[in-house]
Amino acid sequence: MPRRQWYYFAQDPKKQLLSSLPPELLLLLILFPYICFGFTILIINNPMNASMRSTTASRSYRLYCSSVPSNTNCGSTTFYERIGSPKFIAAPMVSQSDYAFRTLCRQHGVDCAYTQMYHAKNFAKSKTYQDHHMDIYPAYTRFDEHHATLFCHQATLPIEQGPLVAQIAGHDPRTMLQAAQIIVERTSGAVQAIDVNLGCPQQIAKKGNYGAFLLRDMDTVCAVMSHLRRGLLPTVGLTAKIRIPDYDDPHGTALKRCIERLVDSGVDWITVHGRTLIENKTAVRRCNWEKIALAVDTAREYSNGQVPIIANGGIEHPSDVRKCMDATGAQAVMSSEALLENPGLFSSTTIDEQFMTPRQILERQFSYAYQYLDLATMYPPVPGSLGVRSGNAGHSVVKAHLFKFLHRYFHERPDLRDLLANHSKTPHIAQSRQVVTELLERYMDLSDDQLERAPSSQRENTWYRRHRTPSARIHSPRVDNVIISAAQVSYSNNAACSLPNDVMTTDEKKKMIQRRIEQLRKERLLQQSDKNLKISAIKF
Repeated sequence: MPRRQWYYFAQDPKKQLLSSLPPELLLLLILFPYICFGFTILIINNPMNASMRSTTASRSYRLYCSSVPSNTNCGSTTFYERIGSPKFIAAPMVSQSDYAFRTLCRQHGVDCAYTQMYHAKNFAKSKTYQDHHMDIYPAYTRFDEHHATLFCHQATLPIEQGPLVAQIAGHDPRTMLQAAQIIVERTSGAVQAIDVNLGCPQQIAKKGNYGAFLLRDMDTVCAVMSHLRRGLLPTVGLTAKIRIPDYDDPHGTALKRCIERLVDSGVDWITVHGRTLIENKTAVRRCNWEKIALAVDTAREYSNGQVPIIANGGIEHPSDVRKCMDATGAQAVMSSEALLENPGLFSSTTIDEQFMTPRQILERQFSYAYQYLDLATMYPPVPGSLGVRSGNAGHSVVKAHLFKFLHRYFHERPDLRDLLANHSKTPHIAQSRQVVTELLERYMDLSDDQLERAPSSQRENTWYRRHRTPSARIHSPRVDNVIISAAQVSYSNNAACSLPNDVMTTDEKKKMIQRRIEQLRKERLLQQSDKNLKISAIKF
């Protein structure tokens, strides 16, 4: 240090004190604030403090509960009756149960809607995850009222026009309750019930130990349900969506026991999908309405009529709704796959497609597409599990809906299908609307006879039947023997719930599986051949 600067430094008592300190201590004093900041970040992100955050969330939830009016008489009627006894319910669908689609379904007959599934662990620990999945006002952060009014002068706040159920997935009781409390608190009562996912058959559910795979461990299921019932407000409903246990026997022993234990855990209603976890996607089989009827009878008798059963599965046409309710005795019907293609499935004015002309079906499907585009413009979907693409979050959700509404028509026009799928060429909803308009123009020029002969008018080209053969039935008195034998082979070690050993011998099972594999191989080759012929034959 130069002599003049050192002279003035030495005249200041504080600086004299600093100059007398050892260099190591002086360096420590300089770095001390940064060290404290680093330790603070480590403490906040430490997984060991999850219970502390859970306690904080619970304390915040109790403060919210204290502000909710407590004059609701919960003992006079069941929860199902208090929310209006809905008959037609839109199922929870990953990245497809957005607010715009829920609103479209409600406009066409749906009484009650579910949100998409929320992963409880991610939901409880990440505010970003919450914002990317929740489109429930006032937690709906993507809605901009000023933006909406640019497109519709009558735009209103995105408030649900009927009962709404939020579905969560997980296996840890404390984490599940924490997620449920956050949902109820952030939505200010817009969610009437919390549903536990016990029906997802995907492999990601197996990895995360939730969905239909968790149903194999009923002790954990009951622990989760009981903890949720004790921790939630009495005015907040608790429901469960299950599949037929894959270890069930032909008499439904495991299913009946599952229903009874769920009732004991405090559920307000149970949705039963009439298939096992083996029966999904390309392995989808006929929906077993008889097992759903067994669940209805079991719940009615065991709960003294206090816990209704919602039937799910085997609904392709509007007429199937009444058939299902008559065959099962269920209080309500839930749909997912068919509703994605036909949001008017539950409408009293909708008729089966066999009584409609190809022109009427064409106009109906494009009408749904345009109605949804208008709603999605005002109420942009949150990205959900599809993530953010091309810098426009939620547009992937919009495209996914358009592909389902117009599946049979995009199947005939692969150039427009590929254009819509290209995020760089159609990055915004305006470009997607232009693709839909161009697709419609190509069909409006066709005569009725040309439409009649087009592959899009064939039953097997609908979205609902993409995994089914044209002659396949969607509901049947019993589950296919191949599914029964597969369940027996996989879970014969489960002594409490295994299938009878005399259902089929080992040699018979091997021969049947070999025949089934050969049959599936032939069907796959035929489908691929038919597909190539149809594409090459379309020269309108």
